[in-house]
Amino acid sequence: MCNPVLLKSTPTTHLSQCVECKTIFLWHNNFVINYTLPEFDAFREIMNRSAFENNSLPFPDNVERIIVRTPHESINLTFTESEWVHLKEVLDEGQFVLQIYEMMR
Repeated sequence: MCNPVLLKSTPTTHLSQCVECKTIFLWHNNFVINYTLPEFDAFREIMNRSAFENNSLPFPDNVERIIVRTPHESINLTFTESEWVHLKEVLDEGQFVLQIYEMMR
């Protein structure tokens, strides 16, 4: 059973890591993704490499969203600009907390 430690939390997003198995859990709105540390770093890099303005497109509801592809061909994530900005902040701040924890070991 995992024993998660909170890395960062907002009203829509929670980022934690299990003390024992080191799995990182990203809870955002209605999805949960589990990462190994290398997978989390890769996801964060993808998020930080992509600019919303250059990669967004209007959806059928006329709201601009960006699509993030996942390793599972049939699963893609979509974010509005505000969701995008807030999620990137959580990922970056969570990475900072992970680095602090690592220095304390």
